[in-house]
Amino acid sequence: GVGLESRRFAASSPGRAVWASVAMAADACGAPALKLSEQQLTRFLREGYLQLPGVVPQDLVDAALRTINICLCKPGGAGEPKPSGDVYADQFCQAIRTETSISDLYNRSPLPCIVDELFGEGNARLDEAIPPQIALRPPDACTATDPGVQPGWHVDGLRRGLYYPFSLLVGVALSSQPEENVGNFCVHPQSHVFLHSLVKEHGPSAVGGPQLAPAAQLLAEPGDVTLVHPMLAHRGGVNLGSHIRYQVYFRIHSQQREQLVASDGIMQHPFVEFSPLHWLLPALDVGALQPNQSV
Repeated sequence: GVGLESRRFAASSPGRAVWASVAMAADACGAPALKLSEQQLTRFLREGYLQLPGVVPQDLVDAALRTINICLCKPGGAGEPKPSGDVYADQFCQAIRTETSISDLYNRSPLPCIVDELFGEGNARLDEAIPPQIALRPPDACTATDPGVQPGWHVDGLRRGLYYPFSLLVGVALSSQPEENVGNFCVHPQSHVFLHSLVKEHGPSAVGGPQLAPAAQLLAEPGDVTLVHPMLAHRGGVNLGSHIRYQVYFRIHSQQREQLVASDGIMQHPFVEFSPLHWLLPALDVGALQPNQSV
């Protein structure tokens, strides 16, 4: 690899089978099988992200892929400019970001129910101003022995001086990422608490200074989901494979986010919006969480 730690799901793991069967019954929103475990919720708080295998049914994945591939093969579909002011847009498939087959990945899967577990029932919604982000990573013109200069980590919004422009990032894998260096989503575990404290004390201009330890490349299969804390450092990974990496990202707003931002209450602590999880914080010892740094 290129010196990155990997996080792997076994394709035949019991967890994948359970979530796949749940996903096929997406309408059973209140079913006990949809409940995240205390261990999963604690992992999200501690690490700043949580991977869930097989959440989105394959038929929804296939429909989204069909829409994207039709767009890519149209003249101009593979290189449309960013809409003005839309910082979450890649250069691909702008015309289809509001298509039903794309939004169905969230709306018709168990994802709204899972998100409710983090924020409380009915206390979160999709960002209405920013459509889903269709994130494609074509193969890079580099090699394993000469990976070139890779992009550094970032936190969405901070480059523009914004604190918490959304409450949760939700990624849905549409293509197989069974190994490192195939365009994987890369995260810096536990950086969300550290960076929150840094921004709280010094403002957003301080972010970008710390050199974090190598990121974790997340391995995934179609339908897998990653829930990401909005202050977690992350970046896109190099694609040394022969296929395009397909992913879609949704940005979630909690119902109290605007009020918290206006009153600066958003900076109280990193989990102020995740009120259903507050009971787990005393045992977590949030103050002890620090990402490994390379300085």
